[in-house]
Amino acid sequence: NNTVNGLGVLSTPAAIGIQFSGGSATISNNAVSGIMYMTHNSSAGIFVFSTNPNVTISGNTVTSNDEGIFVQDAGAGLTIENNTVQNSGDTGIGVVDTAGLSTISSNTLINNGGLAGPGDANTSIYLFSS
Repeated sequence: NNTVNGLGVLSTPAAIGIQFSGGSATISNNAVSGIMYMTHNSSAGIFVFSTNPNVTISGNTVTSNDEGIFVQDAGAGLTIENNTVQNSGDTGIGVVDTAGLSTISSNTLINNGGLAGPGDANTSIYLFSS
């Protein structure tokens, strides 16, 4: 149970509220807000990459970030459930290049994608090669 408040729009890219890579984990019951970069699409409230199987992201409240929850190169058994993701500038939940079955269920997604430009995902849930 953590609260992470960003500083709003920054001029340096890759601001991350909570970041995880490597093994298996559960990221749950956190509040993350205000993680933004001035050209958007480079920062995330929760960013998970290059993991082993069985990562769970659940029960988080993620508000006013460039990307709400973004997962890249995760192992099989990825579960994203029971999160509230609101006012993400680009994508609410993004999952790219996971290995095996992923489950995305029972999330509340509100007003995501409002700042996306040409070629951006501009959506609440974005899946690519997953």
